[in-house]
Amino acid sequence: MNIEPLPLGSRLEQYEGQARDVLDASRTNDADVVGFVRGIAAGFDYLGTGGATGTISEDEARAAIARWYHFESWASLKDWLAEFDRADSLVAPFERAVEAIVSGDIDTLDRLLREHPSLIRQESLRGHRATLLIYSGANGVEWYRQKTPRNAVAIAERLLDAGAEIDAVGKMY
Repeated sequence: MNIEPLPLGSRLEQYEGQARDVLDASRTNDADVVGFVRGIAAGFDYLGTGGATGTISEDEARAAIARWYHFESWASLKDWLAEFDRADSLVAPFERAVEAIVSGDIDTLDRLLREHPSLIRQESLRGHRATLLIYSGANGVEWYRQKTPRNAVAIAERLLDAGAEIDAVGKMY
């Protein structure tokens, strides 16, 4: 099952569209799609279980999309979207800082940390609860964000200099 990650700032309707796509694909009784949904629901991320059959409900398709983005449920994805849109929330700046980390954009990261110094100790609202420093390790976070830019060492140094907890723990494994 190939899903393209939605860009930051996408609306709930776009996530619902992805869930509908999964549901529509499952109606062909494609074992890979059913395996994807059942596998991700069981906690196997995007790998699927292959060979599975059966009917998938709309709720299962939504849950699969939510888990694919590392949210524990459709409700937690909806809560994240609402928080992302709140003007006084740090969710949007945190997610933009993550994007800066995985793309190697140190200037944007520096600007965001200057504007929002508390980002350095914030945890993601996604199920893994990763900090920015954890994202710099490209391990255990959203698969499409598991990237190591050429300047990864400089980014990690910037995060540590800004006060990142070196022994922060996420819930990846």
